[in-house]
Amino acid sequence: VARHTPEAALTVTVTDTGVGIPALFGGAGSPEAVYGVGLSNVTRRLAHLYPDDTGRLVIRSSPDGTVATLHLPPC
Repeated sequence: VARHTPEAALTVTVTDTGVGIPALFGGAGSPEAVYGVGLSNVTRRLAHLYPDDTGRLVIRSSPDGTVATLHLPPC
């Protein structure tokens, strides 16, 4: 999938109905313990690329599943 729209921001949302991220990774402590290394790396990379917080990954997890939303600013 490719999209190039310089004047528009991009939002991608992924939803699942599994047990939720904390149940998979054990819960507390460092971000890696809660979100795994991959999601933690994505969050750090977005913070580096978009220090003004225009690019971000929002993760909401509950026992009923997880919703991950990626927000990217216009090109």
